[in-house]
Amino acid sequence: MAGGPDQPGPDDVRFDDVPDPDLEALARAMAGKQGDPTLGYPGAFVSVRAVQPQAWNEPGLPFFYCFGDAQQLVGYGVASRQSGQLEAAPLWLVHVVGAYEAGRAGGLGRGDDADPCPHDPDHDPDGEAWMLGITVWPKSPQEPERETSFVFVETARDLSVTAGLLVNDAISHATAHEVGHQFGLNQRPRDAQTHLMDSYDVFLGRAAWRWREHDIRQIRTTKTP
Repeated sequence: MAGGPDQPGPDDVRFDDVPDPDLEALARAMAGKQGDPTLGYPGAFVSVRAVQPQAWNEPGLPFFYCFGDAQQLVGYGVASRQSGQLEAAPLWLVHVVGAYEAGRAGGLGRGDDADPCPHDPDHDPDGEAWMLGITVWPKSPQEPERETSFVFVETARDLSVTAGLLVNDAISHATAHEVGHQFGLNQRPRDAQTHLMDSYDVFLGRAAWRWREHDIRQIRTTKTP
């Protein structure tokens, strides 16, 4: 997604191009202890690859700041997706887009940061609600079952500043969490155990980069996310 906001908020950082989400958390969560002995849980025995070649990366999507509902994001997800031979390859293919921030007009936020989309869950100013990512489902005849995940890098930056997190860790956790939704895993906040599908566990850092065993079983038995 090229460009940045024409009217950024007071503490926004303008990006010439929103970077691709990091796959480190996803790789660690899949690998388990056979790939990382410090993780005390069995892995899915699945390797994670950034399969899109540079030619598939779409830097020219127009920037938009406020959206009314998730269906507007669906359109951008479909527009950014490229077709190719990997559709028939014997692997799972998930689609993740690095975006700026949620920017949901009239959304969950409690504060007005004087940007063009007030009261949106971008954690700006402090105390406002936050949304690190979202997964949406296109409802089109062409791709009726293909999900797209969006990870919001400016929200991750704002949250990291106030919560003492590394920005890369927040983005990595959010990416793996949203990919979990593409496999049908539900959000389970405030669970007693640490795992990726509890979005609040992002505050625990790398200790939260894991799926529970029944999550792994669901992933391994899903034909196509």
